[in-house]
Amino acid sequence: IYDDGNVLNLHGEVSYQLREKLRIMIAGDYFDYKMKHEIRAWYKPQVKLSFAANYNLSDKIIVKADLFYLENQFAKTHGNGDDSTGKIVAKELNNLFDVNIGGEYRYTKRLGFFLNLSNIMNARYLRYMNYPTQRFSLMAGLSYSF
Repeated sequence: IYDDGNVLNLHGEVSYQLREKLRIMIAGDYFDYKMKHEIRAWYKPQVKLSFAANYNLSDKIIVKADLFYLENQFAKTHGNGDDSTGKIVAKELNNLFDVNIGGEYRYTKRLGFFLNLSNIMNARYLRYMNYPTQRFSLMAGLSYSF
C-alpha cells in the first residue's frame, strides 16, 4: 500500500565503548505519521527502543546481547459499516519485546564457532497481522574468513 504523508522521527542514541573490549548502545525512536489517504501508517511503530551490548574477552570469546521493543502498531482490517458495507478498521497489535543473545569462540583469526539464541523468552507475537514470528530459535555454526 502506497500513500503520501509526513513523518516526524525523534531519535536518541547513547553508546559507550571501552577499547575493543566492551560496546554498549541504547537507542530510542518516536514516530508521528500523518497520512494523506490511509487512516494509519500500517505496521509502523510509534515507539521503538533497542539495547545492544558486545563483550570481547581476549579476542577469543565474544558475547552479545540484543533487546528491542516496539509499541503502537496498527494492522489494516475490514469491519462492517453502518450500511453493511465493508469498512477499513485499524486494529492495534500487541507491543513487542524480544531478547536475543549470542556468543562466538575464535579458534584462530580465520576460524570461529558461534551460537545465537533468538527470542529466548519464547514469546509468541505477531509482527504482521496473522503472521506469527518464529518463537525460540537456536543457530550454531562455524565461520571461516578468507
